[in-house]
Amino acid sequence: MSACPVCDGLNTDRPARIGAFQVQVCADCGLWFFDPAQARTVDYDEVYRTPEYEEHHLEALYRTKDWLAFANYPTYRPFFDRLRDARGALLDVGCGVGRFCRAAYAKGWQVRGIDVSRTAIEAGRKDAPFPLAVMPIEELAAGGEKFDVVTSFEVLEHLSEPKKFVGHIRRALKPGGRFFCTVPNVDSPSVRSATRQDWVPPVHVLFFNQRALREMLQRAGLTDVETGEIWVNTPPRGLLRQLKHGVLRLLGRIGRPEPLGLWAIASVP
Repeated sequence: MSACPVCDGLNTDRPARIGAFQVQVCADCGLWFFDPAQARTVDYDEVYRTPEYEEHHLEALYRTKDWLAFANYPTYRPFFDRLRDARGALLDVGCGVGRFCRAAYAKGWQVRGIDVSRTAIEAGRKDAPFPLAVMPIEELAAGGEKFDVVTSFEVLEHLSEPKKFVGHIRRALKPGGRFFCTVPNVDSPSVRSATRQDWVPPVHVLFFNQRALREMLQRAGLTDVETGEIWVNTPPRGLLRQLKHGVLRLLGRIGRPEPLGLWAIASVP
């Protein structure tokens, strides 16, 4: 039996399954997690070359000319809603090809992005007017550079030691700085029934609900923690867009509304 990576508890419920993989469920904080003893090193350059990633990330990057459009992505929208009037130095950890970085830059932030995948960074650098680098967060934090805000979209679920990762984030934040992150929501049917290679172990090893996400951030030393759900496939605003949305749903091209992800924001004391 492995200790829970969030609360260190050994009180696990019956095993559950994500796709074809068995995971443990912490009865104390509610985290679902893949046994760290079975985890293996993942080649993220390989992940970034999968057809799913190329379709959902690279193609969207290259065809989108108005970078503000990225700010309306369900994953990024909660950040811009909650930090609507904020600006300053922003670090995006796990930036991938830099879609969020482009949206933040277009909104007036001073942006920097880092990722462990050279494939992603090389793709994102092609027209980026801000620095993107292949670098782990612990290396950047050790250098002493400080930011007003650090973001991390869809990263924590990949990590077997999330509190250690957030500890490096704290070192990279200015006093009073804020950390914003998103993760898949284990209460979502699509997450629990996932079969995509990049959604299941050993790529995703942690599966959060809101309680586990709050607990993890608080135990990592952050304060003023807020969390919420990220809904997808919800009807857009405007009558014509709603009619188009309804037609696409009838055709099976859009699924039912679902809380697919979670967001969290927290502060450095």
